[in-house]
Amino acid sequence: MCELLQFIPKEFQYLTANKKIVYKGINIKTDYLINIINDFILRKMFDYNDNLSDSNSVDLYSIILKQKYGKHYNYYMDYLVEYEYLILKSNYYSGYKCKTYRVNDILLDELKRCKITDNILIKKIKTFTDEFIDKNTSIMPFVRDRLIRDLNDVCVDYFKAFDCLTNMEMDKYKKIKNFLSIESIKSKHLFYKFDEYGRFHTNFTILKKEIRSNYIYFNDEFVHEIDIKNSQPLFLSILIYKMKGLHGEYKDFYDVVVNGLIYEQFQNITGLSRKEVKKILYKVMFGFNSPYKEEDKIFKLLYPCVYKFIVEYKKDDYKILSHKLQNMESNFIFNHVVKELYEKIEDIKIYTVHDSINFQYRHKLQVELIYNKIFKKLINNNLEI
Repeated sequence: MCELLQFIPKEFQYLTANKKIVYKGINIKTDYLINIINDFILRKMFDYNDNLSDSNSVDLYSIILKQKYGKHYNYYMDYLVEYEYLILKSNYYSGYKCKTYRVNDILLDELKRCKITDNILIKKIKTFTDEFIDKNTSIMPFVRDRLIRDLNDVCVDYFKAFDCLTNMEMDKYKKIKNFLSIESIKSKHLFYKFDEYGRFHTNFTILKKEIRSNYIYFNDEFVHEIDIKNSQPLFLSILIYKMKGLHGEYKDFYDVVVNGLIYEQFQNITGLSRKEVKKILYKVMFGFNSPYKEEDKIFKLLYPCVYKFIVEYKKDDYKILSHKLQNMESNFIFNHVVKELYEKIEDIKIYTVHDSINFQYRHKLQVELIYNKIFKKLINNNLEI
């Protein structure tokens, strides 16, 4: 018998006791209710926040719900609204808008594992791929299509990954995300999103590195990873290069970053851990800046001109720098490196995790040659990103 792992709030565990319940005079399947609940949690997972309770509303189209849950799909949705799992944010307007729901965040504090065994539903789940493509994404269609196709060839050593996660010390919401992700990979229930800043989010982007490194394969082939050292500081240095040129402090910053030593430099000066230093740099680059904040003081002490550039770049919108650097990273990864890998290595398969590219190990030497050639153009300011 087929079965799939699902997550539900403890308040809905009673659904596991029976295969059907009567609602408004109609027999509805509890496996369908459980799957809808689980899918909303998955959607919240792909909001990319560390905490599942920080999430926006979700639009749902009746035609998709009907295909997956049958002609009584509206009874399932009404049930979950009536029993306060879902909150209806806005209603359907013919030709204009679908219904919009939000999960009741209060019910996400304690999630329980359960299984669904409805064979018809499981078959439908395996044929549904949740797709989110922002029309403004800068990733070229040819690359997007190959990346999506390659996701179907990624597999997980599920039981070893499950055991590893079970014994891993980590935030409970991150652990739930990882459990949900390996279950989805195992069942080929793929999720992906191309966002407007050029990033490609998938089942794999939220997985712990220990899981990706040891238990993820392309069919039966080992996977190798190549990544950009200190990616966001690197693209900051490239942005400065393009706008200000290389001289004085800007060149000092560029040299340290290009050699992958920026975190070590801050560690030597502050005595902090790499994780703490990375947090400081990200707060300065991507958060609100203030000369009174400790992280700003530390950064400004070492690189006052670079700090001034960051503050001036973000003067109208503190998010603008993070969006710019993500777009630069995306263009480098997808529209240059991945594009050429697909063009030059016919049978290569790829999945990405933001600043890293994962592929079959047997292509390691050829990938490194291509990557290093394009990276050299990047750091010499000879690449259009």
